[in-house]
Amino acid sequence: MEGERGVEKKLSAEDEATKERWAKEQEELSKNLIKEDKLDFEFPKDLKLIAGVDISFVKNDEINACAAIIVLTYPEFKVVYEDFEMVQLTEPYIPSFLAFREVPHVAPLINKLKRNHPEFVPQIILVDGNGYLHPRGFGFACHLGVEIDIPTIGIGKNFYMMDGLTTKEVRTLFADNCKKGGDWVPITGKSNNVWGAAFRSHDDSTKPIFVSIGHRISLETAVNITKACCEYRVPEPVRQADLRSRDFIRKNWKK
Repeated sequence: MEGERGVEKKLSAEDEATKERWAKEQEELSKNLIKEDKLDFEFPKDLKLIAGVDISFVKNDEINACAAIIVLTYPEFKVVYEDFEMVQLTEPYIPSFLAFREVPHVAPLINKLKRNHPEFVPQIILVDGNGYLHPRGFGFACHLGVEIDIPTIGIGKNFYMMDGLTTKEVRTLFADNCKKGGDWVPITGKSNNVWGAAFRSHDDSTKPIFVSIGHRISLETAVNITKACCEYRVPEPVRQADLRSRDFIRKNWKK
């Protein structure tokens, strides 16, 4: 899974109608978004279970994919639960509406976990995709968090132009302010709204990751939790979800 792409393409009349319908649904869902800490634990001392979710696509295929949830202990990052499902993403790809393609395949894995193994339900989920860092402030991590009512954090690997900010400007902001691992800088748009943070995972990382509020968490807490999960550039829960979902495809996909 990756963040919202910034390149618009001409949509068919059918996709335009879908976009209009999704925009209304997104607006309604966003009314339930909580952008402050509403956690059932105190970080770091009470955090025990943390998860990563991802959707990995079959190579050269925009339809067939693997949805994954990986639950790890904190702070050991030992995998205690994993689940995968080969899925087909048949909804159209419309920029800034990624969640409508992918949440319907990720949310059932989480609901299945709640039903069958409540002892492994995570206290927070890191999502491979943006949250509040989104043209309308309601990306994949927000949508998922509101749907499942679990705190979420958005983790993006790329920045796409929004609120008057260019990719080049944000990269320069990161380079000027983030000199060592753990450094971060708020991403403030031309509207003066803070959308998220550009974060340096470790000393040797020269590329930022983009952290944003998902649901029921503040930006500061989201960054602090992300920081505690970064041995590599990508925080461990998301990294494991990506690696294991790709491995599942290799072992199980048959044309």
